[in-house]
Amino acid sequence: MKEEKEADKAVGLMGKETETDKASGFMEEEVGKNRFTGSEDGRAEGMKPEKEMDKSGEDMEWKLKEVKQPVHLYPDKWQQLCAIYPIVHPFGDARGYLSIEPRDFVILQERCQAMVQNSFLLHGFYQYRHLLLGRQRGERGMNYYLGVPGVLYEKERAAALFYGFEGFESARVPAQEGSFGYYMKRVQI
Repeated sequence: MKEEKEADKAVGLMGKETETDKASGFMEEEVGKNRFTGSEDGRAEGMKPEKEMDKSGEDMEWKLKEVKQPVHLYPDKWQQLCAIYPIVHPFGDARGYLSIEPRDFVILQERCQAMVQNSFLLHGFYQYRHLLLGRQRGERGMNYYLGVPGVLYEKERAAALFYGFEGFESARVPAQEGSFGYYMKRVQI
């Protein structure tokens, strides 16, 4: 009998705001999409149950299988990345850069992925919440650059050089002390 009351209490709380929830500002919505998973039934998007639970609630095991969605594959890796990541124009010209985060470093070649631990890069990312990935045609083909946002100051420039960043680029040409821009480093994708 005690177990049934606890189960009823637990079921009664589902979709309701508890005292703890009120204090934290959290409330799971009763109707509509789950704000964490983006789906109406609380499962991760792109996933569906292999079998539904029976009406008695006895079968609590969920087996998820991925729902296949068509993916367009491009022959060029840069084109594929442009289809996935937002393109920004931070310098006010025609050059497009991808807005990325440290978690996206899997797109870089393995030796460049270690930069995810670069403290200068992480400082810039946590301060401005984005990084840039861009490309420019060079003498030997395409060159790819990673940009860390920051302000041009002598101390910050010295730190950037120490951590392997080659230069600074901003919308203002030439960049002046106090200009916002990006410390750039060549990478390989």
